[in-house]
Amino acid sequence: MFVDESKRGGYLVTAAAVLPGQRRLHFTHESDNRRKQILDVIAELHPAVTIYDG
Repeated sequence: MFVDESKRGGYLVTAAAVLPGQRRLHFTHESDNRRKQILDVIAELHPAVTIYDG
């Protein structure tokens, strides 16, 4: 389960269940090519995502 938050334009919390066994993921540490690879895999998994707007 990945959880992230954003305070830009309000407060959003997003939780997604993806990539079993993956300990962490932070796009700022990945190259553009690696980001695309990761997003392609995630898209194939059809993840369940919940967004909370507070």
